[in-house]
Amino acid sequence: MKKGIILLTLGILLLNGSLFAQTHMQVPHGSFEQWTPQQGYSVSFMGLSLPIFDTFSTPTGWNYLAYPVNETFSFVGLSININTQVPLVVASPVTGVVPDSLKAVKLQSFMLEDIINSAVYPLVEANLDTMLTQTVLPTVLATGSVDLDAFIPIVTNLLSNMDSVEQMLASLALMDVNQLITGGIALNGFEPTRLTGSYKYHSATSGDNGAVLMLGTHYNTVTHQRDVVGGGANIALTDIANFTPFSVDYVSLHSIQSTFPEQAPDSLIVILLSSAGASMQQGSYLCLDKLELWHDTVPVVEPDTCASVVAMVSTPDIHEAVLNWNATGVVYGYELEYGIAGFTQGSGMSMTLISNTVTLTGLAANTLYDVYIRSFCSDSIYSDWALLQFRTNPDTCASIVSWVATPGIHKAQLAWSASSEVNGYELEYGLAGFTQGTGTRMSLANDTVTLTGLTADTLYDVYLRTLCNDSVYGNWAIRHFHTKIDTCARARHLSIQIMDQGMALLTWNSSFFPDHWEMEYGRHGFELGTGTLVVIPYAMVDLLSMLGDAFDYSTWYDIYIRSVCEDGIYGKWDSVHYRTFCPRASSIGMRSDSLSATSDGLVSGYQVFWADTLNVVDSWIVEYRENYSAMTVDTVYDTVFNMPPLKPSTRYTVRVSSICGDTNRSNKFVTVEFVTDPLPVGIDQTDAFALTVSPNPAHGQCEVTVPGNDLVELKLYSLDGRLLQTVTAIGSSAVLRLPAQGVFLLQATTASGTVTRKIVNK
Repeated sequence: MKKGIILLTLGILLLNGSLFAQTHMQVPHGSFEQWTPQQGYSVSFMGLSLPIFDTFSTPTGWNYLAYPVNETFSFVGLSININTQVPLVVASPVTGVVPDSLKAVKLQSFMLEDIINSAVYPLVEANLDTMLTQTVLPTVLATGSVDLDAFIPIVTNLLSNMDSVEQMLASLALMDVNQLITGGIALNGFEPTRLTGSYKYHSATSGDNGAVLMLGTHYNTVTHQRDVVGGGANIALTDIANFTPFSVDYVSLHSIQSTFPEQAPDSLIVILLSSAGASMQQGSYLCLDKLELWHDTVPVVEPDTCASVVAMVSTPDIHEAVLNWNATGVVYGYELEYGIAGFTQGSGMSMTLISNTVTLTGLAANTLYDVYIRSFCSDSIYSDWALLQFRTNPDTCASIVSWVATPGIHKAQLAWSASSEVNGYELEYGLAGFTQGTGTRMSLANDTVTLTGLTADTLYDVYLRTLCNDSVYGNWAIRHFHTKIDTCARARHLSIQIMDQGMALLTWNSSFFPDHWEMEYGRHGFELGTGTLVVIPYAMVDLLSMLGDAFDYSTWYDIYIRSVCEDGIYGKWDSVHYRTFCPRASSIGMRSDSLSATSDGLVSGYQVFWADTLNVVDSWIVEYRENYSAMTVDTVYDTVFNMPPLKPSTRYTVRVSSICGDTNRSNKFVTVEFVTDPLPVGIDQTDAFALTVSPNPAHGQCEVTVPGNDLVELKLYSLDGRLLQTVTAIGSSAVLRLPAQGVFLLQATTASGTVTRKIVNK
């Protein structure tokens, strides 16, 4: 179980190098843009599959070390075997400001309890080597596949005899590196002289560092093995907050020891470690990006410069300015210095920035400024200074326009607008003629305000100006207003109008509009203060829709109205008397039990009846008409009206309204409509022949009997005159099926004439 500890020894790999710029090739997936999801690891435990390591992602094309675990231990009396792999990798993509494209890689140092499933780790912790469970492990990524079991004895022997990178390479040259790492980067004739990239590092406390190792190998056609022919390492990747370039020199084994043949590598393996030192710390991390291999035919030092600052734009205001710019490449930040135009660099205001935008504040109005900006790529590599000039705006602000004052008695509402957008307003007010600076001053965010606590019937001055920033104002504008006298408008000319739509509309007027109105009402003769009080927003109210349910029918009420202004200021009461409507009939119907025919072909015997549930109506107005002709009006003093003789088979409309006393008439009607019988018939007329209906009342059907053997035509009508069915029969009787319960008229016609009978079906 101590195998994992050997990984810590990779930290002794050493380097240093210089930056050169010549022919180069990208390390495959060296910008870490693509990531591949990896399956987690699990074990079988008492028939259950327990996850040891959850799913994770790694940079595409990069391999990671997996620690083999094959342990048997006792658990609650059972012998449990764990045979699995534990990936030694905690890697995640970095986004934001990175040297190349969109992502970089972040390798983090960890302890086993950080990566093993939290539900499983407590079960196995006691059975693992304490050195392993208490030691910080580095995350390791490689461009080739590492065989950990084969790698451990090689590195153990190597470490006992190595004092330098040169000695390490010489020792590796004597071994079969195929047992160590397979694969790697195919060079295809490219001879690397160094590996470069960008990094930033964070140690959890101090003293930790990261490492980058490369090994060049060459295939031996005689031994059919891969020989180590060179390499290099860098463990000086120490704490730095921003991405910074680094370089690892490639050293050939021949240059270290001439007895080794001069051989160019045909494959290169790159190994990355999050920690490499004697005091690795949990939570330390190494970020890497833009890994490239270089071949230098003639070593040339890169110019000590950084990407240039271009496309500088300023948006000046009165006392501030917003600056934006871009760089021609990836940089780690910017230095900026500014001052009044012509200032000597080194004497201005300086700042260090990460982003490419800044807002300068506290500037002088209407002033020309110089701004110098340069990019930096490390603590000592800068671009040339770029110069931007801008002039701040004049020290003015928008004007006040469209100013309106609406005074009350002890308050006033002010509203205004500005000629352009502003940040706010400043207002000062006092009695007319006050000296500015002695009044009441207010800072406002909006373009409206209500002044309160004013004196009634008094003239006030108000000064108002716009605010554009902390010290830039518009010119003062002045407005006067006079508060109202300490009284309130009186309601006048109260009037109640009875509308056709069933409304009792109470209206009034006044000399000006108060805040609202109060209405108090009660039965005629009540004392003010003992009635029912209602708040009315406007000088109009429909008494029926608002208070109809509270009124008694046909009753006199006193209604008082007064204005309410503000702060307990009321107008005087004005009143009107109102008699509520007479109640309408609660129901209405029509009876036709005793119909008879008149000599002039009309039908008599129809009655209209209704109900008076309150028993307060003195008389009733009955209006009726034939179809859509003009109404005929009659007055009755009972709840029954005998209709005059009516035309047969004709629609009639009857409506009834009530009168209480002499003139108080209901504003609503009750209405009934019906159709008279189709023929002028009656129970007293002489029959043309004998006609028998049995049974009558019937129960669904009846038998109709006519003497003789004449042809008879039977027609069944509803009471409203609709023909329901026709039956033709020869002989003395016929069976008639009735359509529904109710009262029907039967008309029988023979050569002798026509006879009508009423049939009741139960």
